[in-house]
Amino acid sequence: MGTNLIFIVLSGLLLSSCSGVGPVFDERPEISLVSIGPSRVTQGSADSVKIVIHFQDGDGDLGAVEGSAPGPNLWVVDNRGIMADSLATFSYTVPNLSPGTKNPSIQGTIEITMDAPILSKYFPPFPAENENDVNFKIYLKDRAGNTSDTIYSTFITIYE
Repeated sequence: MGTNLIFIVLSGLLLSSCSGVGPVFDERPEISLVSIGPSRVTQGSADSVKIVIHFQDGDGDLGAVEGSAPGPNLWVVDNRGIMADSLATFSYTVPNLSPGTKNPSIQGTIEITMDAPILSKYFPPFPAENENDVNFKIYLKDRAGNTSDTIYSTFITIYE
């Protein structure tokens, strides 16, 4: 589909896995926006949008477990609201973020790269000014079924 989950950084995980003591967070995952960019992309070009979110989870059950059926556990929704949510929702499968840790409390960042053509694939032509502002709704779900809070990105502009 042209979208990639390309980078995950776990901060605090190494310290907590070595000592058995580390930060303790809520069992419901929490996320916050770190960044989104660039602020302008051109439809149909090689441009891409990078979204970076910070996560923390108290019981460390984020991500798919090897050997089980993978399924989406992170969603990015185009908020223009022009089409049905199913067409404007992009799903990702985050890998297991806490394999072999002694203390399950984890935190880190997830980086998602979305290709510019996908941002406008399902939407009608842009208005006469040939640009469209869009922001994204982002949330994830852990293996226990706990859904994180929903966060909203800042706006970016797509040019035709």
